[in-house]
Amino acid sequence: MPKRTRRLPRPPSPFLRLPVEVIDIILTYAYGPGDPSEHARVPYAVFCRHLQPSFARFLYRDAPVRTLRALQLFCATLRRRPDLAVHVRILRIDFHDEYWRGPSRPEPGFLPSFPEDYEIIEALKCRRQGHGILSGQDLMQLWLQLSGLRVLILARLPPDLETLLCGTELQQLTELEELHIEEWRHEHDHDGVQLKAQLARHPRLRKLHFRYMEDMPPLPSPGRQDIFNAQISALSITCDQGGCPSPDFAGLFPELRDFFAVTATEDDRVSRYIEQLPASVRTIDLRRTDNNLGPPEDGDPVWDDVLSLLPDFPDLDTLYLPYGTFDKEELVPYLRSSRIRRIGFDWDCQLSDDTLSQIVRLPQIEHITLNHLREDWYAYYRAGLPPIKQPGILDADWAALQDVGRWNLCSPQWPDGGTWEGLQAFFAKAEERDVVVDGTALAIKKRYEDWRQEQLAIVVEQGVQRGDWSTADESDFSWQEIRDYMARQWTKERKEHFITPPGPAPPPLSSSSQPL
Repeated sequence: MPKRTRRLPRPPSPFLRLPVEVIDIILTYAYGPGDPSEHARVPYAVFCRHLQPSFARFLYRDAPVRTLRALQLFCATLRRRPDLAVHVRILRIDFHDEYWRGPSRPEPGFLPSFPEDYEIIEALKCRRQGHGILSGQDLMQLWLQLSGLRVLILARLPPDLETLLCGTELQQLTELEELHIEEWRHEHDHDGVQLKAQLARHPRLRKLHFRYMEDMPPLPSPGRQDIFNAQISALSITCDQGGCPSPDFAGLFPELRDFFAVTATEDDRVSRYIEQLPASVRTIDLRRTDNNLGPPEDGDPVWDDVLSLLPDFPDLDTLYLPYGTFDKEELVPYLRSSRIRRIGFDWDCQLSDDTLSQIVRLPQIEHITLNHLREDWYAYYRAGLPPIKQPGILDADWAALQDVGRWNLCSPQWPDGGTWEGLQAFFAKAEERDVVVDGTALAIKKRYEDWRQEQLAIVVEQGVQRGDWSTADESDFSWQEIRDYMARQWTKERKEHFITPPGPAPPPLSSSSQPL
């Protein structure tokens, strides 16, 4: 009887032999957000046991929960698989979609008022009747399991869930570093006080974000500073001041380093916030939600001078300003006397060519963000003309291409004293000084260059295929630009068709080596 040979195990595939960190990166690329298509780059499938840990880490690293049923399922899953809880780093309990969802047959134009979400109401009725969908004990166990949670987001919570959350021990999230509270209005004052008291007991909490579009955030009132976390280093606020005084940020957050504020209406004053900040602040980022009001003028209610308050912050090194908060004549002298290394400007900020030129030359400036030009105002179009690579493009003459109705460059609305030539000079100086530049101005620069390349392609195609270079004389392209473009195109064609460029010519034969 022949002996049965033991089959050796097959070695894992090369992909499975990669380090775990590399596999995590590949899965993040394949299934991560940011894909413009409706589907993932790779279809979901059943993974072998070697890949399941990496896929679980990816799926549970950032856990979104948008309904009560989803929250119940999330809690039940972690009870059944406690090993998955260690992968959760971000938990988003966000009921924003439920807030706007109406009944199955809504009346035309009907939007339910918070929290009249019918699925939530039915679920809460079910729990009240004793059937149970979610309890405070479920949340207590959830906090105990999420030992590695770093970021917690609570947005538009219904009142019953709010009460459950406030009744649990949030301080069990010992690794929590960042908390987002969005549109969470406490029906009972004691709930808000209890939540703030729990926040004060978080030793690692450093970043706090509030987003309230129609109200002020639930910060402690004067005299209650003792119940809040004094170790917060980053604070972000989006709210409607509604005429309310600004909280005493210096008293509430004496260790504050980074401050971000977004106004909800044109009547809000960011200067009220700046007046209450501690002198230790190093980053101030101010923005407006409504950017359709146009540049402010003297006496305009939008005007809100912030620049005069900034000398109170000697360690300030990062500054982002919206329109109407500074005078461009006073901006450069302030920057010259400050320690600011990163500066940014929001839409409609009045920056002239001279102002940009002076800013980019300041020795301490390392990073400039230019969002003062609206990107959607800047485009080029070729209405009624076929694309460059389509047959028939040469049937269009240069005059038609120059016609405003068929080929046009829609320029942005330049501020007073701002031009395209000045922006070009700014980019050239920034490149010379190794200053990092980002923002919409960078996209506008690229679109202008693309528009020039379209025109240059027409000139070259007509010259090469027809032998007609008259359009080159009519355009403002130099012959050097034309030669460089042709060289780039020929190199590209060789690479696409795997054509080897000709080698150097052999040296001529000498007379002594020629045969007789």
